[in-house]
Amino acid sequence: MNYDYLLECSNLKTPISFSFKINRKKLFLRANIKFYFDNGHQYASITLQNISEEKMKDFDKLTGCMSRTCGINLINTYIKNHPIDKMALIILDLDGFKSLNDTYGHPMGDKVLAKMHSAFNKLPVDYRYSTRLGGDEFALLLKNRKDVYTNDKIISDISKALAGIGREVGLDKNVNCSCGIALIPEDGSNFYELYPTADNSLYNHKKSKKNNKS
Repeated sequence: MNYDYLLECSNLKTPISFSFKINRKKLFLRANIKFYFDNGHQYASITLQNISEEKMKDFDKLTGCMSRTCGINLINTYIKNHPIDKMALIILDLDGFKSLNDTYGHPMGDKVLAKMHSAFNKLPVDYRYSTRLGGDEFALLLKNRKDVYTNDKIISDISKALAGIGREVGLDKNVNCSCGIALIPEDGSNFYELYPTADNSLYNHKKSKKNNKS
């Protein structure tokens, strides 16, 4: 933390939260910051509180992605705070995941899911808030929908990020997914307005892939 950041935080009415890792274990801290003067010098008083147990409830234990409730809340908050930005809600699920569980067993399926968060981290920074909605269904927010981000580009980005999971967990094939996309603000201004459009888009993507195989 630099001085300017501390000064900015000291003016906030609510404490700030941040995280870091010690021996690969992620810790969350809440900081109360106050400035005071003494003999012509300015000092910062920082009180830290370990809130790791509280914050970990916001994350899905298996995948490392945000939990459904936390992720949806953050997505809605970001959209609300950026009312003139063009964004996209993306939902996706894994192709043939039930078959994978039936063929290789549920422990292998869990290994695949456990790699999802690290796979999402390979995406460009415009993709935010990886959220496990349930089972093998996930959501992402594309916070800056530049002209380059066509539907094909989005699907390609996510497919490439997830493809390597198979090799990482010992499968002899790539992990593939289907995606559904809803545009912001065209299709809605919050998760629940956007989801039906994204879900229908996901269905159409799955259908097109099946048709291409036949």
